[in-house]
Amino acid sequence: MLSVVVITKNQAWNISRLLRSVEQAVRDLANWEIILADSASTDGTAELAMNFAAVQVVHLRSDQRLTPAAGRYVGFHHTEGDLVLYMDGDTELVPGWLHSAIAVLQQHPKIAGVTGVCVDVPKNSTPSLSINNPEFSFREVKYLIGRMSLYRRSVLEEVGPFQPYLLAEEEPELGIRIRDANYALVELQQTAAFHHCDEEPDTFSTWICRWRRSFLFAQGQIFRHLYGTPLFWTYARERGYALVPAVAILVGGAGLAASLQTRNPWWFAGYALVVAIVLTGDAIRKRSLKKMAVSLFFRILSIAGAIKGATIATPRPDTYRTDSEVASDPHLTSVFP
Repeated sequence: MLSVVVITKNQAWNISRLLRSVEQAVRDLANWEIILADSASTDGTAELAMNFAAVQVVHLRSDQRLTPAAGRYVGFHHTEGDLVLYMDGDTELVPGWLHSAIAVLQQHPKIAGVTGVCVDVPKNSTPSLSINNPEFSFREVKYLIGRMSLYRRSVLEEVGPFQPYLLAEEEPELGIRIRDANYALVELQQTAAFHHCDEEPDTFSTWICRWRRSFLFAQGQIFRHLYGTPLFWTYARERGYALVPAVAILVGGAGLAASLQTRNPWWFAGYALVVAIVLTGDAIRKRSLKKMAVSLFFRILSIAGAIKGATIATPRPDTYRTDSEVASDPHLTSVFP
């Protein structure tokens, strides 16, 4: 049996399109179910989903932290299928990929999950779903992208499902646990979904928005969560993108202190020269001074976010309530996108 978990927050603009694409993709399967885990939407997302007879709507409780990870966690606990497909509310499933992904899991018992290629398209566009996907090759990946990912239920029960208290980065954190249990995760080289979004990636406003949504706090939160476990260094090596600039700042501070103590400006001047060369090289490589500045801005925010995130505790997943509310609080502040 296949269980589809759709997580939503104020996505009435796309939910009908998404659910139609899911129903089209699963119609040839013998047994399936669709669970929509809604995180306090105020735009009628849940009401629109209820127009689909096959959809069970689950309202996350408004008295708990609401995150995409929480939606995945609660949705999982309302499913029964031995395969679980996660979809984000701003996506649209492409026919054909799902059957190929299921075949991969059937043929390879040590593969725990499958994702695919997700294509970004404008919010109001209507891309053709008739995509030719002749390739059946796949490659190993460290984690599955959250927008659409198919997991074995048995593996999620063995290692534990998504950690509901994480502000972000829940996919890499789960991926580390799955690979530590000697399972593989793969990306099928087929177009799996369209991601409908008008937000431009890598802009000053984008990173400020992600800071406000607390997404940039997740790395520090996970460092704290995994500290003292064998998985800590794996996560630091794979996802510690805030560590390198943090070390650079520490080196700069040490250089400044040495210059002040010895009254020799060359300690700090040498450091500043190296930084200038690195930034100039980055601007040349990107062919844009603005892109270099945005990248530097992101790294500085990542350091601050990691420090802030390290102050956030991550309770045990089983303390998160999975029973559904009848209605959600429209005034709730959520970190959900």
